[in-house]
Amino acid sequence: MKAIIFVPGYKGSILKNEETGESVWMPISLLFRNKGSLALPVAKGDIRPSLIAAGILRLPPLVPDIYGPILERLAGLNNNNTKVFHFSYDWRQSILTSAAALKKLVENLRKTGYREINFVSHSMGGIVLAYYLRYGDQGPEQIEREWVEAKGVKNAVFCASPFQGTARALVYTLSGNRQLFNNSILSSRVSLSFPVAYEMMPTYTRSVLNPIDHNDSIDVFSVESWQRHQIGLFGYPELPKNEVYTFLDKTLNTARGVLKLLNRGKSETLMPESMRILSIISNDYPTLRETYIDLKNSNRLIYELKQLRKIERARENAICSGDGLVCEESGRHPFSFSDRCTERVLSFNHKTVFQKKKVNDLILDFVTS
Repeated sequence: MKAIIFVPGYKGSILKNEETGESVWMPISLLFRNKGSLALPVAKGDIRPSLIAAGILRLPPLVPDIYGPILERLAGLNNNNTKVFHFSYDWRQSILTSAAALKKLVENLRKTGYREINFVSHSMGGIVLAYYLRYGDQGPEQIEREWVEAKGVKNAVFCASPFQGTARALVYTLSGNRQLFNNSILSSRVSLSFPVAYEMMPTYTRSVLNPIDHNDSIDVFSVESWQRHQIGLFGYPELPKNEVYTFLDKTLNTARGVLKLLNRGKSETLMPESMRILSIISNDYPTLRETYIDLKNSNRLIYELKQLRKIERARENAICSGDGLVCEESGRHPFSFSDRCTERVLSFNHKTVFQKKKVNDLILDFVTS
């Protein structure tokens, strides 16, 4: 039997309160009310409700449904021999946690008779998938085997996946991620508590976060940098500084390890010859590549195009081609995938990629061939 597993990206899974069953991400009513929080604990006594993933997020007719078109097309492939599965996960957690959850799903499918596994992934879901295929549920300090989980996988599609991170991760963590009229549920303080936020920081350029008053860049993977400039969680006086340091030190170490492994070169153990990869990227939209921070003005983050044009050294480096969220250079597949990877560069926006019939046709042709 054949399984096709869809892996959504950041914010793409419904989250429910494990105790009450209440949906906290994302009832439509919260888009119009400035309330709610998805924060994870970062210090002792910082008690937060336990949330569980409960399906892929589908949006009502008045709001563009990111995954509706591709899910409907994939559903048409269901028959006696083929079944489509949706992998939902807590997208706030580390890539390691999500990859381990994906491993459990695939193991269960294999136990029930699915011998051929196929994947379709979007955005951060592609990062989860890439890590799973090569390393399974092994942590960065425990790599003993590679590509074991890729055995039995026939096709894997990566659509708009930021293999080298995205500058938007900095925007979301340092300035918040407003959801229509709701500034609370994914505020800066909330996003800074997500381990995955640091694992999505850009690695394609050294100068990702640049103070506008001098030429040095801030190393976003160094806890000392965050502490020295009192940015991120260090900017919240109610949080104990020593506990913030401990949280960030551990989280950033994991992030460095995950990103290094994702973009690691080939090893003695090669990708299975039976597996094919399709990587779909865009280079048609202006995309944020670097951000700037005003350390003399309340650490104000500068990322809007109009503001960046006023900074001389940002004019050439801050914007690149991409899909509006992922730079083209970050969307290119890791070198270790190159042997059996087909790369297609199309014109699409990150948030509306599956509104493009050409993209969906390409994906279905690939996973059914």
